[in-house]
Amino acid sequence: MSIYIGKLEFEGCFTGLEQIENDPGLYALLLREGDDYQLLEVGENDDVKGALTRRLKGELASIVEGRSFELAVYYTDDLPVAERKELRAEILDEFADEEIPLPSGGNVLVFSR
Repeated sequence: MSIYIGKLEFEGCFTGLEQIENDPGLYALLLREGDDYQLLEVGENDDVKGALTRRLKGELASIVEGRSFELAVYYTDDLPVAERKELRAEILDEFADEEIPLPSGGNVLVFSR
């Protein structure tokens, strides 16, 4: 299964970290309400699983606690770090005009599956 965020087709949505690899890429954390999602955060890292683990146990723990959330990943093994960061910036720019910024600094996207 996959989900488009911006122009990229992410793998997911996953309900846990078990299916996510320790590879470089972009990740998206989505809050789910019925058939709608809110894009809470888009990040990039050399170790996507490690980054998500740290985020979910750290700053985002109180935001996702008791809520349904899913994870999506776009692996970038073949891209240099600068290009990966550029892809993340493009996604954030696309959703920069959304009216509901979340405390984590993420941008919000609501759509139906």
